[in-house]
Amino acid sequence: MINKPEMINAYFVTSPQLSDNFARILSTASSKLKRLNNKPRFLYFTQGDSIKEESQQESYNKLQMILKSSSPKSLEWHHKDLNDNYFMSMPLLTTILGIEQLFNDIHSGLEPTSDISQKGISEIVKHYEYLSNQKYGFEVSPKKSIEKRGFHLLKSSHEKGIMILQEATKLFPDDAYSYHNLARGYGEIGDYENALIQQKVAVSKSETMLTWHRNRMLEFLNKFNNKLTNKSSDE
Repeated sequence: MINKPEMINAYFVTSPQLSDNFARILSTASSKLKRLNNKPRFLYFTQGDSIKEESQQESYNKLQMILKSSSPKSLEWHHKDLNDNYFMSMPLLTTILGIEQLFNDIHSGLEPTSDISQKGISEIVKHYEYLSNQKYGFEVSPKKSIEKRGFHLLKSSHEKGIMILQEATKLFPDDAYSYHNLARGYGEIGDYENALIQQKVAVSKSETMLTWHRNRMLEFLNKFNNKLTNKSSDE
């Protein structure tokens, strides 16, 4: 990444040899990081405190300081101490944890309070287009991030939260879970009539899905139906 930045764009590094300015990494890292182009890059850097790494600790701290001060926005980097793990297991742990972090955009989505999420659906969609085209090279859906934002807004504004969840059904009109999440949103604010309407759509959209998903959609349909019935009885 420092000396041959065009070779690859994702790096998992554990306990690197840095002392004595090995390969001139520490002495040139700051200037070379600043010259990196806009190509997305990823670094997952781990270290421990074993006897084999004692002489490297100062160098590791210096590298972190350089990364904090000189990394461009196009470089996503993470550091983790593995002090509680055996030195021999660190390469495997670094690979596993690094993979999870690298693909976190896909599995976890954006935090609903992130800068991008707060700018609205269009910015979320734009961000995932960037991830799809520039970072991963395959399509990554913004659906989870949009829905997380919608449920977050429900806590402070029912209208804004429902509006976001409605937009998700427009963006993904064939997706059963988009309608299901809209139904859940209505359910959370006690509007079981609309929850039932949207869940019926979710059930119809799930007809081509695996049995587990179809059963889940039906389960929630019954749940909302019972909630509506009980609410009507109480009135």
